Amino acid sequence: MTLSGPAQRLTPAATLKRLWGWRDFIWTLALREIRGRYVGSIAGVAWNIIQPFVLIAVYTVLFSAILRIAPFSGGNGYLLYLVAALLPWNAFQDSVQRSSNVFIEYSSLVQKLPFPLESMVAHVMVATTLNLCISLVILFLFLPILGVQYSMALFFLPVAILLQLLLTAGIALAVATLTPFWRDVAPFTGLALFMGFWVTPIVYKPEFLPASISWLFKLNPFYHLVGLYRAAWTGSGFPTIAELGGSAATGVLLMLIGWMIFARLHRRIPEML
Repeated sequence: MTLSGPAQRLTPAATLKRLWGWRDFIWTLALREIRGRYVGSIAGVAWNIIQPFVLIAVYTVLFSAILRIAPFSGGNGYLLYLVAALLPWNAFQDSVQRSSNVFIEYSSLVQKLPFPLESMVAHVMVATTLNLCISLVILFLFLPILGVQYSMALFFLPVAILLQLLLTAGIALAVATLTPFWRDVAPFTGLALFMGFWVTPIVYKPEFLPASISWLFKLNPFYHLVGLYRAAWTGSGFPTIAELGGSAATGVLLMLIGWMIFARLHRRIPEML
């Protein structure tokens, strides 16, 4: 697979074509990423299952048996309300944070081998999405324990995952591209994600927000995404088509912005590492 030469212009279509042409390379790096996190550990890649399992189990005991927090509307309890949003947020946060340093982490590879640099961000997103899917499967198995019946609403989970990928891709590509030029981007990204966690209704209900500022929180595209995840698990409280359409449009806009930043700077990335 050849790369674009100096005289060729990088377009969105060309970027997608390059990613598809290097899909085996991306998949190999993603699997290496997943395995590499636990090199030398006894459990190895099994930690990808153990960690979300323990997370959900701890929250189950804490909120259901110890704190006995009264259930929210729908009778599914605070535990499901929390975990249904926390798992995708953790995946989003992991994707963006890992992407912010991906070119620096793989600097020797970037400087020595000719391959599309956008594949570095793509492999991070593939790895974090695989981890998210593992976590969602474990939560699926926990539903009977939580007293939640399986429903057709679960088929909306793939829609939620695709929307999340759309919202994540542009941000991840932008921070990955900018970090080699400005090393402050990575710590700033961590701070922005911390703030983003609290302006997204993950640990609180939107109804708790003062009416005078609640509309500001709804401008956050993740606000409606976590609502879609929760609705898929509970079968109620779906965001409106307009709200999801707005989140999707925001995702497309962020992707275009991220791609424009990458297209402008990608040839200079190796020399900045």
